[in-house]
Amino acid sequence: MLNVENLNVFYGKVQAIHDVSFQVNKGEIVTIIGSNGAGKSTILKTIVGLVRSTSGRIIFDGEDITKKSSDALVRLGVRLVPEGRQIFPEHTVYENLLLGGYAERDKKLVYKRIQEMYELFPILSDRKHQSGGTLSGGEQQMLAIARALITTPKLLILDEPSLGLAPIIVQGIFDLLKKLCAEGITILLVEQMAAMALEISNRAYVLEIGKIIMEGTGKEIGSSEEILKAYLG
Repeated sequence: MLNVENLNVFYGKVQAIHDVSFQVNKGEIVTIIGSNGAGKSTILKTIVGLVRSTSGRIIFDGEDITKKSSDALVRLGVRLVPEGRQIFPEHTVYENLLLGGYAERDKKLVYKRIQEMYELFPILSDRKHQSGGTLSGGEQQMLAIARALITTPKLLILDEPSLGLAPIIVQGIFDLLKKLCAEGITILLVEQMAAMALEISNRAYVLEIGKIIMEGTGKEIGSSEEILKAYLG
């Protein structure tokens, strides 16, 4: 479904990503792990058009999307849940969800999907008239994921969904990702809580200073002594 080929990204004269290649097959959960500053978020931002690569290609569903705009990618079925949630704190939960469907021309479908999100996240239904900024961290993360799901993405990309959340909330988020994948949504995940992420992943890649140094199944990466020492404590 997604093929990243020989990707190179610079910030000015500093190279952040070095000849990175990886793939995400339809129906998989794939995780990229690595230390802070390794370039994980840069890769995600490049995939969704927020950062431009210097060279390399990004292929989604057989189409070269390397130079496509972020809004065009939403219409193709690629959605990003960014680091830090980035909901609209002054808008209500309902308004945040409505904004998630901006690219969908069938407004009846958007309203239908909002109701489905209320069923998936009952707490959001209870909070529908509250401003996003009044929600707890876990509730804001649910809102960010629900907002991304309004347009029924083919590929859901999540950047550090566990950030700042209690372990019990994180487990709930990861259980949700497994459920979404079982329902047909392919997932690419960047995550600092590597052990939990690897448990739900079909495959994983390890990024170090902008380079992929290891790849394998979630189980293989999670049982590597080198990875255990470096990332899993």
